[in-house]
Amino acid sequence: MEMQKDILHFSDCILYGTGNTNQISVTTKQLNFNIMKNSVKKELSEYITERVAEIHKYEGNEMEDLHFHLFNEDYYIIGYYQAAEWLKTHGISEWEAIQTCQEYEKDHFGESTIYDNAEKTVNMLVYIWGAELLSDMNLL
Repeated sequence: MEMQKDILHFSDCILYGTGNTNQISVTTKQLNFNIMKNSVKKELSEYITERVAEIHKYEGNEMEDLHFHLFNEDYYIIGYYQAAEWLKTHGISEWEAIQTCQEYEKDHFGESTIYDNAEKTVNMLVYIWGAELLSDMNLL
């Protein structure tokens, strides 16, 4: 079985690890970043670039609000069907997306929300990965 180069599933870590699963250690940030496919990275990077151009007023201290305005002020995806299709388009299983969101929330807030629909899950996933991309782009 061949592992995709642009994604690392949690189960693949165990399967493709060093052979000793006791030595495998994956932090939530590494896991979140690793399962972000290149197609998602490209799409969100383009979204950030377009939106930053629209919101050109952000400079200095106001930059800290950029993540909120890009990924929390409004939904990235609207509609259950559209969100489910977004996951399929990027080859992300619903369970994998839910796990990523719940691990992020447990690490940052000590508890997790129930993700009972694709729209809620995708928007949280985009929120998480948006922060990572903004940081990688030196915009946070």
